Amino acid sequence: MHPGDHDPHGGLLLLYDGGVLDEDTIARITLPADELSGFAFVHPDQLATLTSPVNQRRISAALTALTTGHTVDTDPLPPH
Repeated sequence: MHPGDHDPHGGLLLLYDGGVLDEDTIARITLPADELSGFAFVHPDQLATLTSPVNQRRISAALTALTTGHTVDTDPLPPH
């Protein structure tokens, strides 16, 4: 999905902390060609150009949970 898109079918979204990946591990990442065309590691400041406002809030909540050590249920998140 692209920024501004809405998924009318809903879905279950799970986000896990994968830890810190070294260069060798990153080099071994492979993607299923019929599902994904690429991946990137981005700074949270770039989220506005890469995902929808709803997913920005979800990712921000997940990053906060990572720093606080608490689990967060992000659906539904109240609007900002």
